Amino acid sequence: MSKTNIVVAKLLSILTLFGTANQVQAVEMPMFVQPLAIAYSYFDKHVMLYFEGHPRYEAMEAMISDRSASAPDIRIVLTRHNQTQLDYFSNEKLLQKFRSDIPQRESYAATIAYSSNQYEQRPLVNISFTTTDKVKVSFNLIAASKPSAKYGGMTDPEGHAGTTALPLMIRQRSSLADEASSIRFDGQQYEIPVHTYIPFFFTGMKGYYSEQFRIGVIAAQDVSYSSIELPHSLSPDNAWVYHSATGARRYTIKQVADKRIIVQSDQEELELLSLENGLALHEIKRFSTSENPSESMRVHFDPYLPYQGGHWPRIVNFTMSISNAEETISGTVKLSEKGFSLIPQTPTWATSRVVRTESIADANRLLSSVGGSD
Repeated sequence: MSKTNIVVAKLLSILTLFGTANQVQAVEMPMFVQPLAIAYSYFDKHVMLYFEGHPRYEAMEAMISDRSASAPDIRIVLTRHNQTQLDYFSNEKLLQKFRSDIPQRESYAATIAYSSNQYEQRPLVNISFTTTDKVKVSFNLIAASKPSAKYGGMTDPEGHAGTTALPLMIRQRSSLADEASSIRFDGQQYEIPVHTYIPFFFTGMKGYYSEQFRIGVIAAQDVSYSSIELPHSLSPDNAWVYHSATGARRYTIKQVADKRIIVQSDQEELELLSLENGLALHEIKRFSTSENPSESMRVHFDPYLPYQGGHWPRIVNFTMSISNAEETISGTVKLSEKGFSLIPQTPTWATSRVVRTESIADANRLLSSVGGSD
């Protein structure tokens, strides 16, 4: 098949969407691409410490899946002073999947030592690893109190990765770090600032221990696609297949009912709408990369996000949500000449993380940037 231009706001023209089998096969099928770089994971634990005085970094966090009999899967995130981040993964398979989902993110494999225990009935976590520049890191967190749902809920990223991601992070239970917590780089200990101080009663440092941590992200991207296969018809088991530098991705039609078309890839389920002038995107459901397949994040468009020529709704809203969590990120969608922008309106911290997505048809290239307000 000749190379097919892929466009987000205006894709290939369609002579007809439905009809007899012979009629459908005789016309050109619609092409679409899932326009957002989305990742979602569920972790049993999340730990984080802020610190002062280091020449490069200001925070370290670790997300831990600790449900199997084998070694836990751990993702470590180091945040630099300029708010950019890099990741270390203990599981090579999860690293490769992460790179496929968010190829622009700096990420590495690492051997990570981990232990979890109790100290005076409070959680205690120890983590150590060596960075790519051969620096040994030792992270030790003791929770200042028993984790409580009172301190759970949505997490404010506080500017971290502010130009690369719109994150939705939900913790079920949480607590601050105890003053006995510590972090060292090549043996040198760095000071953890105080978060809460109540004389004679309580001292909580700027660090967190959380349980049942969920994180969904819409990320910046720069991906080039070329079409491999178009469906023969808009009917079950037919598929769109396209590839990029990270490999091929297949979207298979699973169900067609009235105007609704359910399409699935290995970790996503899309609900498309068949409109008079083409296809529209109603919802993206992203499943977790962890061992809990029932977990998912949804990006919902109301009434829909059109893929190609036709009437653009006067008002389009979007909502990001996570399984079993009430907190959401919501806002409006703005059409541009080459694509669209997701403009968060709630919560307040998200308003500075507008996601702008555009396509470059001549290069089969899809670009998304994050940051700033509209």
